[in-house]
Amino acid sequence: LRDISSEYQIPKIGMQLVFGDLHLADIKKWREDMFSEYKCIFPIFNQQYSELCSLLFGSSLLDYIEVSNVTVKSDFLTVGMTFDKSVYDKLTDSAADIDPFGELGEFHTKCVFKQTSAS
Repeated sequence: LRDISSEYQIPKIGMQLVFGDLHLADIKKWREDMFSEYKCIFPIFNQQYSELCSLLFGSSLLDYIEVSNVTVKSDFLTVGMTFDKSVYDKLTDSAADIDPFGELGEFHTKCVFKQTSAS
């Protein structure tokens, strides 16, 4: 980010970085230290999983959530698949030692937001 800011002459004043970390305080601290010149925002940090499910899977803003990286062996978790409540439930009920939101790096997701038209 530092190189991009310099290369494209993006002013750092008022720049914010938003992270989707849930409960790993050491990672949160590392991000705050690493990007200290930016305002770091952690909107879902320490959210209970039940609350997070309601926010994510009931959101009118999200188009879909997609699995973007899988770092563990899984019979049903694959890159490109939609991450929805049924996948969350399957991970929760699974005997595999996978955090249902991939908080330990088992997998990563990306959120795709609905396009809105400017009126």
